[in-house]
Amino acid sequence: MSSIRDLEQPKGCIKVLACLKERQPACVSDIIRSTGLSQEGVYSSLERLEELDILRTSEEEPVRGRENPRSLTEWGDRLGNIVLALICTLREISGKHNIDPYLKMPVGSLSILVHTYHSGSITPKEAISMGLCITSASSAFRKLRGLGLVYYYKKKRFRRTTKVHKLTEDGKYLTRLLDIIDVALQWKGDD
Repeated sequence: MSSIRDLEQPKGCIKVLACLKERQPACVSDIIRSTGLSQEGVYSSLERLEELDILRTSEEEPVRGRENPRSLTEWGDRLGNIVLALICTLREISGKHNIDPYLKMPVGSLSILVHTYHSGSITPKEAISMGLCITSASSAFRKLRGLGLVYYYKKKRFRRTTKVHKLTEDGKYLTRLLDIIDVALQWKGDD
């Protein structure tokens, strides 16, 4: 079953999906030029998107020795609309805080947001139980706090103090879009 985590790794998947939505069909060189990702990053992202049945290689003749252009499937096109809305929302939110948007977010950030949206809060221990390593979880929390998507308060339990993270209003707004993407991926994975 697919989930939002499938679009987090490799790191450029969402950026490549948005690029293909804006200009399809597109060759690898076009995608590299417009996304700023490395060639290896683009190829691994394209491979992941093909595995998820989000894109396909066009049957058209390659232009002047280039590779066959890639385009989105019908389902990928619909998912691309949501991803474009997600990226625009992230740019808008990051503009408030003068921070680079999504594309610099650590792996696990989107999964943490979706989990927090459903459960109401999340602790670092819960993030680690989702399969993230300590370093990824802490850098994801730091980035999300920097973007103003989550805040935390300290909760004392017995002799320990735990940081409990909750979504801000911006975080809730953004996570509604993430939840739609997550549900769409799960629904597609069930087919």
